[in-house]
Amino acid sequence: VDYDLPYREGAIPYYEATREFARNYIDLYYSSESACSTDKDVRDWYELFASFWPSGGGNAKLPALDGCDTLVDVLATSFFIVGPFHRHVGNIAALVHDPCFAPSAWRDGELCGTPQTAFALSATLIAVSFETPHPTQSYEHVMLDEDAKALWRTYVAELGRLEEQTHSANEERAFQGVAPYEVFVPSKIETSIAK
Repeated sequence: VDYDLPYREGAIPYYEATREFARNYIDLYYSSESACSTDKDVRDWYELFASFWPSGGGNAKLPALDGCDTLVDVLATSFFIVGPFHRHVGNIAALVHDPCFAPSAWRDGELCGTPQTAFALSATLIAVSFETPHPTQSYEHVMLDEDAKALWRTYVAELGRLEEQTHSANEERAFQGVAPYEVFVPSKIETSIAK
């Protein structure tokens, strides 16, 4: 089934751009598909990273590191999760200003959350709302060399193109009376890497 949903329209090109960046970056330093799985430092990092991977209480584990393609998939998926996906599931501040909208606790017979619950939620949102860098900002300081920096600039340019595409789609949505969907606006996506 082919659904024309804003999340799908934004997620697929964002993920593809991110995966292309990860692939090109890995290709700078590894000349064969098997090189990633034979590099001791990469294997050690992957094992450590896998130990932190959330399983959700089930058996969700990272795939075995059998080559560079697996590493690229894991990197791209991780970048996607801590960026736009986190924005999608964690961008709730605008929705909770009304204590009657989806409260996390309420008294029997009442439709709205208690003042204590509303205050606790507000305090939590304030505590985690510090602005962090966006993927459109420069991360060149963590790139190993000029070739990697050039790849980053290409990635940022592609994110800029995706941002323009999202704005155009939102203009069309507004014309149709539909609310804008800004989860995949790269300049608004925050990452968890320190400035």
